[in-house]
Amino acid sequence: MLSQLNTWTHWGIEPQLDHTTKRKVLFTNIGAMFAVLSLAFYALLFTFIGNPALINVIYSQIPFYPMLVLVLHLNRKGHHCQARWLLVFAIVASQIAASLISFGSFLNSYYSYILFALGAIVVFPLERWKSIAFIFTLNIGLFLYFEFNWIEPAPALLQLDNDIVRLIRQLFPTTSLVSVLFLMGMVEFIAARSERRLEQLSVTDALTMLPNRRYFENTFKLEAAQNQRSQNHLSLALLDIDHFKQVNDSFGHDVGDQVLVHIAELLRRSTRAGNVIARVGGEEFALLLPNTKQSEALEMAERIRMNIEGASYFHEGKRIPLTISIGIAEVDCDSPLEHSYRLADEALYEAKRKGRNRVEAHTAQVHSLVMA
Repeated sequence: MLSQLNTWTHWGIEPQLDHTTKRKVLFTNIGAMFAVLSLAFYALLFTFIGNPALINVIYSQIPFYPMLVLVLHLNRKGHHCQARWLLVFAIVASQIAASLISFGSFLNSYYSYILFALGAIVVFPLERWKSIAFIFTLNIGLFLYFEFNWIEPAPALLQLDNDIVRLIRQLFPTTSLVSVLFLMGMVEFIAARSERRLEQLSVTDALTMLPNRRYFENTFKLEAAQNQRSQNHLSLALLDIDHFKQVNDSFGHDVGDQVLVHIAELLRRSTRAGNVIARVGGEEFALLLPNTKQSEALEMAERIRMNIEGASYFHEGKRIPLTISIGIAEVDCDSPLEHSYRLADEALYEAKRKGRNRVEAHTAQVHSLVMA
């Protein structure tokens, strides 16, 4: 049930590119569902009380249920503006109908207009400020009208028990206040989640979903500073797919993108927790290995090389052999980080020069591992 509700609230969101539009569509869907639940709650309560005037209110609200369901359908079809206005019409008209048919000014039901006035800010984008101002003014005007002009209720309401009258009079303002607080909480929650999502996207490569260069460099700085204090080992590896241009030229850039995703998945599987693998260029990747000596980094890099060599990519039944060249350098945390990049890049260049599909380390003290 919860899964289905989540699906309904997200109708019409995925096709949208703009995050503000996504939020407004979500709030409109939530508002429609919240309105349906509110109508159903009061229908059950009024049925239980059994007063004829309250029963008439239940009947007056029936046309608004399909309208509110239609709001979700319109959002799903991409008609977001129509969905917003239908939501506003349905909830305001339902309250006006209840007020004129039965409530009048007797049961404080007109406090709901305050909720509707604030709700416009939630479902309409700020650039539609004229719509927001119109809806806000309309609902505040309706609230003031029923507050300062006594509108006679249906005679049957005057037959209600005093305790029930007090209950309903307290219930309408309370539910309006709770609804306002709920909407404010939803706005804050969605905004915070959107900010986290945007931050995540800003440090994630959109194609491979690996961390990007920005994330890698920030992490590199933090790890280097930590290792400078602890005097632990830190190794850096730069990886480059061999002959990747030939893949693009022979099969097209779409296949090239699929190959990059394939390589990224292999790199995820080949690294362990605590390691940081990122895409830092077109076919270039970087691997940060905390608490890892250069000799250990060489062993891991060789496993990565062998895993990629043994996992060719197939396109339309045709095998595309893939290999990778890797350059290793142990990071000197007392030197600028650019120095470690340069050493690893020189080792990578050496691996390319010696025929590719190799792992090379910069320092001469450690023997390079080469292809068997």
